[in-house]
Amino acid sequence: MRLIGYAEDADTFRDYVHQSHWAFLPSVGLAPGPDTRVACDFEKTGVAVPRNPALESLIAEVEAEIGRYGKLALVS
Repeated sequence: MRLIGYAEDADTFRDYVHQSHWAFLPSVGLAPGPDTRVACDFEKTGVAVPRNPALESLIAEVEAEIGRYGKLALVS
């Protein structure tokens, strides 16, 4: 049996942006015979990054434009 894990709590290249990463990676190995080995690995990870209001606003504007042109294309 092997357990691997990590955690990172760091700032980014952008001012005032903080993020967190973590992972838990256990594995189990069995040797039922002299020539046989079975291994089972698992992975669970997570990321926490704060929302970026400026980016969300830009995405909303682009989606609105796409929707507007899409409706015009369907009407014509």
